[in-house]
Amino acid sequence: MNIKMDDLFDKRSVVGAKLEALLAEKGYTKSRLCRECGISRPTLDKLLAGNITSKANFEKHMQKIFTALSMTPDALLGNVKNAYSRVREIRNTLNINQDVISRITSISPERLSEIEAGADVTIAELRDIALCLHTGTRYIENTSVFYPQMSVMEDVFRFSANGNAADLSGFWGHIGILPKSGKAYYWYPITLHYAKYVSKNMNNSRLVVPCMNNKLLFLNTDNIDGIVLLDEACDPPDFANWDPSVGEGEIPLVVYEALDDFYFAMESNGMSDEDVLSPMFLNYMKDIAKQYKWTEDDIFDLTSKIMIMYYDGNELINYTDFSCEDSLVGEIERVCVFGDDIHEKYVAFSDNNGADIMINTDNISLIELPLVKVEEAILQGYQKMMSE
Repeated sequence: MNIKMDDLFDKRSVVGAKLEALLAEKGYTKSRLCRECGISRPTLDKLLAGNITSKANFEKHMQKIFTALSMTPDALLGNVKNAYSRVREIRNTLNINQDVISRITSISPERLSEIEAGADVTIAELRDIALCLHTGTRYIENTSVFYPQMSVMEDVFRFSANGNAADLSGFWGHIGILPKSGKAYYWYPITLHYAKYVSKNMNNSRLVVPCMNNKLLFLNTDNIDGIVLLDEACDPPDFANWDPSVGEGEIPLVVYEALDDFYFAMESNGMSDEDVLSPMFLNYMKDIAKQYKWTEDDIFDLTSKIMIMYYDGNELINYTDFSCEDSLVGEIERVCVFGDDIHEKYVAFSDNNGADIMINTDNISLIELPLVKVEEAILQGYQKMMSE
């Protein structure tokens, strides 16, 4: 492995954890390192926390540290399994102590330090940590396609003393969508990032909006009569059939990621491989299912259901396993990643009965899909391209 300085910024969370472990190993105090490097203590603390947001400043300060310690980037991260892990960065941004995570999950602080420094990790450990950090495993592994969402109020990032992670976003409020020929708005919880995204891109004919209840919206704005962005502090609009039963993104995304394994565990008399679902996480999932009265059909809907709303008011419900081969998935990825306004007229997916469903996107107002499954399909497509 040949890691260069340019590689480190995207791995800054693990860099901070590895550097802190190295200082302890060498018997370096933080004060001594600051003196020898000529950097301030607050700057070093940000580096160790993984919270430096300027790449130029990060590289400048890390170069001073490497010079003082007579080492290279490769020597620091050469043997790391999960160099892109963001556990430390997110934990420090949310001001969550390692001891708190350890107390909830039974993962020792020593093991947490290893994971933060990029050690190999089981899916059960990832899920336990993601639950404590109010997010999904893909966000802490830094492999997500969509902008990171946290099941906390956006104010946590605005007012937190450690709120330096510029690409994290919490619950902001709701989006209401009125399709053409529709008589009622559809309401979804969203983050501040996607509230800004919708406002900025309303002139685009296609939008992709990830919501905080495992819904992903593919919108044809030409066939939408109205959109309402409702800050959580606002009074409910009396003109837009506000639905008070809509949640506030309080269920962490990792819950939706684990639904298939949870369903399998329930089918196996509540037993699960502890490297997949820890006892703590399994009990949490049982509590969530009980609280929200999720049946087997509800779980199936959460993982497989597609709802297509046409501009004439007709609605189609279907089910699919989602695949990177589906042109619907490809179109969502293209709009999300490139954000341009050139679109395919027809997209397709294969339903659970093996039928190929063709959709004329000029005729739809919105398509509602399960967020985690679409993201999983997009990532599978990336992996397939890398292997070819």
